[in-house]
Amino acid sequence: MNKHDKMILHELGSVYAEIASLPWQEETKQKWILSNNLQPVQPMFFIDQIPWSEMQVGDELTLRCQDPFCRELEQMLRRRIYKWNHMRDDFVFETTIRIPKIITGLGLGINIKEDVLVTDEAAAKQNDVAVYAHKYYDLLKTDEAVDQLRFPVVKLDKDETDRREAIAKEAFEGVLNVEMDGHSPMYEPWDTISRYRSMDSLLLDLIDKPDFMHKLINKLTDMFLSEVDQLEKQGLLCHPQSVIHCTGGWTDQLPREGYNPDCPRTIDIWSEGKAQPLGFVSPEMFEEYEIDYAKKVYAKFGLINYGCCERLDDKLDCVKKLPNVRKVSISPWSLDRRRAAEELGKDYIFLGKPNPAQLAYNWSPEAAEADLRLTLDYCKQYGTPVEFAMKDIGTLEKGAKTLWEWCDVMRRLSNEYAL
Repeated sequence: MNKHDKMILHELGSVYAEIASLPWQEETKQKWILSNNLQPVQPMFFIDQIPWSEMQVGDELTLRCQDPFCRELEQMLRRRIYKWNHMRDDFVFETTIRIPKIITGLGLGINIKEDVLVTDEAAAKQNDVAVYAHKYYDLLKTDEAVDQLRFPVVKLDKDETDRREAIAKEAFEGVLNVEMDGHSPMYEPWDTISRYRSMDSLLLDLIDKPDFMHKLINKLTDMFLSEVDQLEKQGLLCHPQSVIHCTGGWTDQLPREGYNPDCPRTIDIWSEGKAQPLGFVSPEMFEEYEIDYAKKVYAKFGLINYGCCERLDDKLDCVKKLPNVRKVSISPWSLDRRRAAEELGKDYIFLGKPNPAQLAYNWSPEAAEADLRLTLDYCKQYGTPVEFAMKDIGTLEKGAKTLWEWCDVMRRLSNEYAL
């Protein structure tokens, strides 16, 4: 390793390890386990998808490593330590750092064709959220195009995976353990279709060409199942997750009996799914095009975290037909949170997604508290386990302290509503 990079990562790793050793981490992990087992002791919360280009304080987030992979590790460590220092959500620091294995052959195997507008060059350089606008071109508008889609051929890039493992182990020697981790599958065919077809083509063809759209979704579902099967057979699935799309994944219900850490199975892990383009369709169409296909996928996994930004409060009867669902996203587009809490009841976790727009315009801690209390009171009324994920944060009206203040409000309410 470059000695300069090694020194930086080792120092950051030492700080990280010190935080990971605190009793708070194990206490919070146990709270996640209870929450995910539908026996919550208090509302848990995550802050994710942050506009990091607006969060700098001094030089806490400035990257100094030279090697690209070392910079990835440095960025991850700096951002997590920053959150601990300034906006402490319920992320659990572990003494083991998980490094993704490099796996080829995932996805459709064809390139998206699009026009892109970048609204914030500084944010784009840091891979921040909500800084791009996309115009997608329709690449899958004919039967012939669908027929030409080839099933994935999944393979581990062993050389690159080994290289990254060696760098991480050398950098964190004596302070943190390193675990090479496999792929965490997400079933999101409709979001994928929107990027290969455009939203206009997708929605119009649901009405005008239903047979074609069933052919397309059936093909993508079969391709996903083939991908997952290959990952499982090659030992390339992830280990049971501690984080699953902006929320904690800790649970003593996973892995299942017979677990082999060298070859995790789908039943040992969470999966997640969403169908954001179908937030605009009726419950009947949602069931026809999403639920009937997703059932085949979710039956294979241990637990499911379902939904993202789409409206689901009017489709919960459909969602509850899916096997193994544990968490259900109730996004800002869901208009009836009381109904959602009542329908989810004690059998599902209400994963609330507060509207990030409140951080971008007319920021008011008092208004944020009132909004959170509304969800908390509904869930308390119906005994519904509740968690929160503040995410998709595109910008902050008053800079970093806006998000710090939101976190303070959420922490106080989390303690107030503890059972």
